[in-house]
Amino acid sequence: MIVHVALDEEPHAHVAVRTVVGADHEGEGIAGALVREFSAIAARQGAPAVPLRPYAGAGARRHPEEAPPVSGEAARAAERRSAATPRLW
Repeated sequence: MIVHVALDEEPHAHVAVRTVVGADHEGEGIAGALVREFSAIAARQGAPAVPLRPYAGAGARRHPEEAPPVSGEAARAAERRSAATPRLW
């Protein structure tokens, strides 16, 4: 499961908050597949997927072809949302 927040205001974006995989399935590539699908869903909706959290960010760096670049504006908006609503993160 990917817990995420959608930024409704401009710039619209999907922000990965947390990737959750059961302990009995760790190491099977499930989290990576979730991050790739998260990026694909955001792309189909015309919004960037902001990998604000370390795991999603590492996946985006390893597979830039699957995670289009995020504008600085979208990244800053995600960071502002994170700071304003820490209980979500």
